Amino acid sequence: VFLQEDDLYLMSSKKRPNNTSSNYLIYMDQPGDALGKLRSNMSGSEYVIYDAGVRPEYLNDQSANKGNGVRAEHGAVLYQKEQQSNSSPRKIIVCLNALDKKGGDSRGHRPQTKAEEMITFLKHKTGTANTNFCVLENKMPQWSEQMQSYVLNFGGRVTMDSIKNFQLIHTDGVEQKVVLQFGRVAKDEFTMDFQWPLSPFLALALSLSSCDSKVGSE
Repeated sequence: VFLQEDDLYLMSSKKRPNNTSSNYLIYMDQPGDALGKLRSNMSGSEYVIYDAGVRPEYLNDQSANKGNGVRAEHGAVLYQKEQQSNSSPRKIIVCLNALDKKGGDSRGHRPQTKAEEMITFLKHKTGTANTNFCVLENKMPQWSEQMQSYVLNFGGRVTMDSIKNFQLIHTDGVEQKVVLQFGRVAKDEFTMDFQWPLSPFLALALSLSSCDSKVGSE
């Protein structure tokens, strides 16, 4: 990832080989320690964003009880098909840690069981507000008779059609303010525009989830 204005390097990702599901490490410097990672399920319909901590079962009992070194979830992504056709738009639902009054993510969500995981919340939420999480959804494309395809208004920032193109909005606002948009501008080039409450790390992880292969939707 590079900043467009002065072509300044920001961060990068590397897909780990020989994994049964997609697993991306995200770096500020390479070689160096990873900031965190993005991991998917087998079909590419569910993704979780972690920091650089370790899984709870890899710690001894004393450390696990204190919560020292246990990996934290920074986000989860759920992809759903609105219709059976592969050409129909896909629904994207994102769960992030809620921010404190100063704008910082101080909650450090560290689930100890599957029932506490963000992806479980996304899959089984009943509409009840959860003060620990905030939820984003993609802005659904509209069908254009002229273009004979589904379209979104990217304000000129995206120039090529792709199933990977998307915009994320808050679900609790009437204004539908776009907080992240990602789209193709060349064969192997994409633009990524984001704003608060997303960090560069979260924006890249969410964009990587859109680029990853998905069973039955590519």
